[in-house]
Amino acid sequence: MKRPITPSYTFTPGTGGSPGTLNLSGISGFSIASLFAVIDLKTGALIYAPLAGYGYSALSGTTLTLQASMSGLSAADPLLILYDDGGKPAEDASVQAVVTALGTLNSDLATNHSDLATLHTDVGSTLHADLAAILTKLGTRLSVSVDADTLTSLPVTIGKTAMAGDAAITAGGTAQTLFSGATPANGWKIANPDPAEDLWVSDSTTAAPNGQGSTRVPAGGIVTTEPGEKPCGPVSVYGATTGHFITARAW
Repeated sequence: MKRPITPSYTFTPGTGGSPGTLNLSGISGFSIASLFAVIDLKTGALIYAPLAGYGYSALSGTTLTLQASMSGLSAADPLLILYDDGGKPAEDASVQAVVTALGTLNSDLATNHSDLATLHTDVGSTLHADLAAILTKLGTRLSVSVDADTLTSLPVTIGKTAMAGDAAITAGGTAQTLFSGATPANGWKIANPDPAEDLWVSDSTTAAPNGQGSTRVPAGGIVTTEPGEKPCGPVSVYGATTGHFITARAW
């Protein structure tokens, strides 16, 4: 069921232009595909959603490196987390309506805090927010019925078949293409199983360390295209060491 949850988490806003991180270790069996949105209740800022500029640049276990701006945010800010605890991936167009609505909701909350029925700080600096008011507004945006306890489930169609592109670096220090040089039709995911060494990946140019158009896949991390994002071209990957394993999927 898609609903707000209150797990233990560790939110670390970035400083000095560095990205922020969010550790969701409190969610048992955490899956990034089931995370719909994270909203900072103190500022009304959307800090995560599968939208351009609000996704994640790296995922290591339950820790996301966030893409959203961390300006004005604090580690002590309370967060509203929207998660599908049934574990169903957010992949089809009906769920895209959810994330699009969240983008609109974020703009409303950032500019009109009166949408929150109560929002104040007590002597102990503990923030209180009327979650029912937020859920009511979310329901209006999504045209679904909501209350303080649950969100109505949206239909999700699952069944996209992925193509495996698992490989190993054939020549350390030289980029190579994946999926036999074919451009994935809809998207791709690259996982780096190595415990110590990074990979670099790109679908717009030849992958290179710190190269323009290249994305770092940290040791133990995963990089994937955003929902609805079409690849620019063939996927290339760079690794410094011959034999470095790559786990790759395209769909």
